[in-house]
Amino acid sequence: MIQIAEKYNCCGCHSCYNICPQQAISMLLDEEGFLYPKVDINKCTDCHKCEKICPLLERGETTNIPADISGIRATRDDILLASSSGGLFSILAQSILDHKGYVAAARFDNDNNVVHTISNISIKPFRGSKYLQSVIGDTFKQIKVLLLNGNEVMFAGTPCQVAGLKSYLQKDFPNLYCIDFVCHGVPSPVVWKEYVKTLGKNVTSINFRDKTSGWPGYSFSYIKENSKHLEKATDNPYMKGFLHDLYLRPSCHRCKFKNFSSGSDLTMSDFWGVWKNHPSWNDKKGAGIVAAHTDKGKFLMHRIDTNLYEKTPILYKQAYVDYNCSARIPTKYNPQRDIFFKRFGKEPLVPLIIELSKDPVKVKIRNFISSIIRKYI
Repeated sequence: MIQIAEKYNCCGCHSCYNICPQQAISMLLDEEGFLYPKVDINKCTDCHKCEKICPLLERGETTNIPADISGIRATRDDILLASSSGGLFSILAQSILDHKGYVAAARFDNDNNVVHTISNISIKPFRGSKYLQSVIGDTFKQIKVLLLNGNEVMFAGTPCQVAGLKSYLQKDFPNLYCIDFVCHGVPSPVVWKEYVKTLGKNVTSINFRDKTSGWPGYSFSYIKENSKHLEKATDNPYMKGFLHDLYLRPSCHRCKFKNFSSGSDLTMSDFWGVWKNHPSWNDKKGAGIVAAHTDKGKFLMHRIDTNLYEKTPILYKQAYVDYNCSARIPTKYNPQRDIFFKRFGKEPLVPLIIELSKDPVKVKIRNFISSIIRKYI
């Protein structure tokens, strides 16, 4: 049976939960608000399937350098402005639906939790970044049934979720397209839930990457009582805590799915550095980068209507060395994380985040100088 000796050895992908033929595995919240597998020894038959398909057990670190990398963005402003970066996800997902397929991705439920669901009707709920770990549930099982019935499925998730799905399926389905993104790490869903409580009741339409104030200087927004509330992401308490790595999952700090090793067909990210690498796109509407790793990924890109997007070649160094370093390097552990979780639940959340996410003077000076330089290069 699967056993989690150290928290950093479990990414919460749900592959073990989905594979168990005895339904002996439950996913339970720990004290930090992350889901981990728990085996009911009275149901377990020691078939070891959970161990065999775990994407982390006995996994070595691999490096894959993509050769096909492009800057990309939607030509339609309605798609571009409704998306976090360049709008590619929306274009790809709509193409899947147009071909009678299904899209599996993260969305908000009615209680503002983030869950993975499957749709063949609308992509709208799936748009936009969600900065917390989504709950997979039995999505992998549903995807397998759809694939076996010959349906096209596009799965979008974090690199570890893609690796979990691929491990669970145990074979390469030609009708499955896996999309991941450059991931900084996934915050605790329980911390998020507590933060939402501070916003009051009847909060809807949460957007972590609102482009009202432009891109890349995006904002956090939500609607409450028919009124839109907007705050710069760098000023929003929840986003500050996320960017200061106060409540990421332990496995994120030792992520084994960097360097494009998840098994995805395409990887998406923001086109940071667009201001110097492709200045004509530097209009605050957003731009993205896509890396194609497989023939399936290239096929998916070639199949979409070329009138819906424009793209430009970009070098690996420009995409993932100068910027988007999270594609290659796990997020560094912040010692303040320990302090945060010792005090979490015992003190008001927002003041706690603000206290522990204050930048040292040296960091403030460095960031200020960087912002000045960026305007002129």
